[in-house]
Amino acid sequence: MKRLLTAWLLASLAMTPAADAADTPLGAVETFFDAMSENDWQRASTVMIGDAVLYGYRIQDGQVWLGRLTVDEYLETWADRDDRLLERIWDVKVLEDDRLATVWTPYDFFLNGEFHHCGTNSFSLIRDESGWRIAGVVYSILTDECEPSPLGPPEFD
Repeated sequence: MKRLLTAWLLASLAMTPAADAADTPLGAVETFFDAMSENDWQRASTVMIGDAVLYGYRIQDGQVWLGRLTVDEYLETWADRDDRLLERIWDVKVLEDDRLATVWTPYDFFLNGEFHHCGTNSFSLIRDESGWRIAGVVYSILTDECEPSPLGPPEFD
């Protein structure tokens, strides 16, 4: 059943019309995180360009670890799991020029109600004829160097 759901999700991503894109760059990012917290990966796909790429890095044993996922791989990874995810952002900076935008923000990430990591997100977005879409994401993954969030402790439903 999960494989069928994953196949449906990936097929709908390829066919997602641009009409689902957001009105603002931050709106696209917020839609992505709202969908993530609801495990609604089809909705998350509506604000992402089909060939978007996500890069994450962390320092592990003194070495830089760099991970790369296509949007299909990212969505498939989470679509096959029942985990509860919460990623919170604050101090958001948006740079926008015509059809190009960057959203830069610190974040914290909780997995199944437990703190997992924090870092910084950098989203690259493009506005097509119907709205803003995420073209790529680069993010850091920190586990030991996390300052407390100015948002306070998270609330879980």
